[in-house]
Amino acid sequence: MSLPLSKNRVLLIVFDGLRPDLINQETMPNLCGFAKRATWFKSASSVFPSMTRVATASIATGCHPAKHGVMGNAFFLPAFASDQIFDTGIYAHIQKVETSVAGGLVTATTFGDQASNFCKSVSIVHTGSPGAAFCLNPRAAKNGQWTFSIHGRDATQTPHAVDEMVKRFGPLPLKEIPQYQQTDYARRVLVEYVLPLQKPDVAVIWFNEPDTSFHYKSLKSDDTTSILHHLDGNFGQIIDFLDSQAGTENYTVIVASDHGHVTITDEVDLYEALQSRGHKPFSSRRALFEDCVIAVTGWNVGEITTLDNDHNRISEIASWLQSQEFTGCLFSRNKDGVRGELPGTFSFDLLGISHQRQPDLMYTLKDTNDCDLFGARGTTQVVKGGQAPVGGGMHGGLNRSEMNSTLMVSGPLFKAGQTSHVACGIIDIAPTILDLIGVPLDENMDGRSLMEHGTSPLYQQRNYYVEARSYAQTLGRSESGRSFYIHDGCRI
Repeated sequence: MSLPLSKNRVLLIVFDGLRPDLINQETMPNLCGFAKRATWFKSASSVFPSMTRVATASIATGCHPAKHGVMGNAFFLPAFASDQIFDTGIYAHIQKVETSVAGGLVTATTFGDQASNFCKSVSIVHTGSPGAAFCLNPRAAKNGQWTFSIHGRDATQTPHAVDEMVKRFGPLPLKEIPQYQQTDYARRVLVEYVLPLQKPDVAVIWFNEPDTSFHYKSLKSDDTTSILHHLDGNFGQIIDFLDSQAGTENYTVIVASDHGHVTITDEVDLYEALQSRGHKPFSSRRALFEDCVIAVTGWNVGEITTLDNDHNRISEIASWLQSQEFTGCLFSRNKDGVRGELPGTFSFDLLGISHQRQPDLMYTLKDTNDCDLFGARGTTQVVKGGQAPVGGGMHGGLNRSEMNSTLMVSGPLFKAGQTSHVACGIIDIAPTILDLIGVPLDENMDGRSLMEHGTSPLYQQRNYYVEARSYAQTLGRSESGRSFYIHDGCRI
């Protein structure tokens, strides 16, 4: 006698930084097998800037940064501090923002919020930074939900989750690169506790690999190939467990990444260059400065904000950047929806980053579609002073290899073995989750349920262009109604 199927449940599995083109039968056979029973959305896009905490907030809210307010992994937020960069990876910084800044860190409704409003449960197992775990469900404690962080009880709103798992599975693993033990521990928490015992309506497991190894070990080294294979083994065990429950549980599985990666080829000492021109900066990578006139962040993408509201200063900096070979794209406050107020820049509106927290200027550094020494396509320069070495991976910018993300869905309402090239992205994950569990979408979401894409209006692909003097840049988007997806952008 067969048991009736339970209510619909959703499992979201995120492989941080996994480029779709690095999924192959030799390294990730289980994921390739899963693709044969799923719909693979090959054109899925991240958001800009394609940084983890920004993308995490977009996955959680179904919105671009213009609505959720997470402007970067680190950004200048005067309400947090006038002489310090706010780092979303530091939990103490987040706690201060939550108590002192209007709206808190994430200013849009999340799928966790909406699920709670309709008495649906959400459990998260996370091996990424405390900030990324927070952005995925920023009001977990308030909503009576559950978040386990591999970084311990001081890195989550629900420390009892960590205490319970330590009692059950033993001490948390030590940090390592690649993160083999953390991956295994997280999989055990999901498969041996969350899924069989909690049985939440929505379960999420976020693996911080391969992102960490990509950053420090390069995109196709032996170490990164090894961790990809290890991740795939853990993924296979998760799918095996779900298959064993097929007679009683009705799961839809979403497999995603938050962004891609490109390879670092060179460093630019942007801070020193700005200071030599009389624009003394403070940044997240330096001690606090006196007499600074600009706040700067920098990886292969960053922001610049004047501290003295000197429009001439930011105009001069933008003009100077346009004359530098290392500069990629430039963006400033909105002028007409396409052009920024500074000549030759794109509008923040076009990127979905117009928010009251927006800086004066955002930049990317020069990138290419060349292959690195291992044959991985996509390279970039970065601001000097970061932790990832030359030859390591980086993301944040607009290279297609950074913006293209992994997105597959397997379940009763999705066709097995189908490849879709419809425009879509990480902003569609939250709407899809809510749609699957029968919860209304928040009206402010930028994305739409992936179940709508087969019947939605055709997307218009558009390429935008701006120039000033000898500087020019282009940006590619797909658009339909309120939804848009950024494919790439570059200086030309």
